Amino acid sequence: MKRLGFVDWTRGLAVVAMVLWHSGDAWLRPALKAGEGFYFLRFFGGLAAPSFLLLAGLAAALSAKPAVDAHDADRKLRASAGRGLQVLVFGYALRLQSWLIDADAIRKLYTLRAWLPLVLGYTALVLMARALAKSPRTALMYALPGVLLVTTGLLQVEGLAPGRLARLMQVDVLQAIGASLIVLALAERLLRAYNHPAWLLAAGAAIAMATAPVWSLLPGSLPLPLAAYVGRFAVAQGAPNPALFPLFPWLSYTLIGAALGRAWHLSKERVELAVLTTAVLGAVLAAVTSEAHPALQQLANGSAAALPPLRVAFRAGMVASLLGLGFAYPRGLLARLLGDVGQASLRIYWVHMLFAYGVLGSPVRGRLGYPGWAALAGVLLAAMWGLSRARLPSLMRRRRAAPTGDWQNQ
Repeated sequence: MKRLGFVDWTRGLAVVAMVLWHSGDAWLRPALKAGEGFYFLRFFGGLAAPSFLLLAGLAAALSAKPAVDAHDADRKLRASAGRGLQVLVFGYALRLQSWLIDADAIRKLYTLRAWLPLVLGYTALVLMARALAKSPRTALMYALPGVLLVTTGLLQVEGLAPGRLARLMQVDVLQAIGASLIVLALAERLLRAYNHPAWLLAAGAAIAMATAPVWSLLPGSLPLPLAAYVGRFAVAQGAPNPALFPLFPWLSYTLIGAALGRAWHLSKERVELAVLTTAVLGAVLAAVTSEAHPALQQLANGSAAALPPLRVAFRAGMVASLLGLGFAYPRGLLARLLGDVGQASLRIYWVHMLFAYGVLGSPVRGRLGYPGWAALAGVLLAAMWGLSRARLPSLMRRRRAAPTGDWQNQ
């Protein structure tokens, strides 16, 4: 299918929010990390991850086509799961990059026996994910050495760099996106979930409401790396949190996005009305669930169970309203710039971390005031737009964007 311009527009805005938040959090002086300015920056940046997850579900639902038979349904499952696996592996590879470059492990020869198997193993697993749709046998040929190499590397890490293994295994936003896409693919294959957008919406709401009770049961008997995909739990003092973006509640956004995408698809010739209605309802939802209301703020502070569904509702409503804005204004210079950035979101996510929290940002980390940060963040955003336009081997194939897209007939 053609890329949908307003989806790329919204994803590009999420990329801008991400870059501004990460750079501000990393570069501003500690004394400035308070007050209204920093609060707004954190609020704006906080829309990035929900946007990425919701748009992942939206794009998956919009691009889905009915299976011809069981064989075709299995192929579609493998293709969708392969895309999710690829993003998931990229998440772990980014953690490895942080160790190699930011923590300077690549210059310590004794760590070679840990990180080299990991590099080779992650490469094999990406090739496995890409081959899964067309040739399960080829995918298996990549999967076996990939798993063996990754396991070998991880077993070496703790002895060479104590504490590093926990950071390599953290479940971050890319892992959440990848795992959510896999769950969505399985739901479609087993339950034909795309035929029932109301069920998807209800499932998203149920996961948000179940978040606090699920967290209270963790980790239980689950291995910590697996429990981290489910929810957050207490860890030893000083240890890194293994679950930065667990599926409870972050899977909610992907399911909500899939519900919206499928509902728009089913609306056919009334799709413009459906998108704009969604945007209006999203704005209303965000307005009534905002923690700016004293009563809701008191409820959120007093009830751990109420906080996740409130925040999921508010952020999903905000993203839905932004989608409507992009749908209504798909053209112009700003739309083109955001569309370029949105199409290269994964590449930009990967590279900008080197400047925000990584080695390339170390000269200014924790040293800038707001004027200096704003100027340097503008330079970084311009560089990221240039990166989006560069003719480099892309992790995701770029396709021509359509302002609205005729997805029903593609």
